[in-house]
Amino acid sequence: MNPLERLDEYARNITPHDVEKLMENCLVKSAMGGGAGLALGFGIGVFFSSTQYDIPAGYENSTTWTKVKEGFKATGRQGWSSAKNFGTISVVFSGTECVIEKYRGKTDLWNGVYAGCATGAVFGVRDFIAGPKAALAGCAGFAAFSATIEYLLFRH
Repeated sequence: MNPLERLDEYARNITPHDVEKLMENCLVKSAMGGGAGLALGFGIGVFFSSTQYDIPAGYENSTTWTKVKEGFKATGRQGWSSAKNFGTISVVFSGTECVIEKYRGKTDLWNGVYAGCATGAVFGVRDFIAGPKAALAGCAGFAAFSATIEYLLFRH
């Protein structure tokens, strides 16, 4: 049996339980959160980039087509920058929330609050210069935001 036939046979034998088990894996949840964060961040970056268009120095007397190309390049750079930020935050938050949920053994509002606090603390001191005040502020801010979102969207 060649490798493609084996792969086909394996794919035919996957049950919904196998898929459910895979989706409960924290690495998979974290990767899916990161992908969603990338997409959302890119969209937000493109949107906000369109509101701050200015002609870069040296392009004032350029052709319209050159200005359009530069505008699209700037939009793409801004989208990618926001995508990386949102994706990173999403990976850390969703991975942390999953680990906390598995440790606590229940799904409730507090998982998101704890994960928000941990994520905020990590990003508050990510340059290791800001110190404990930045970690505490990040923890409080992300935890409050997470609690609000959890309460409004999921009504646990």
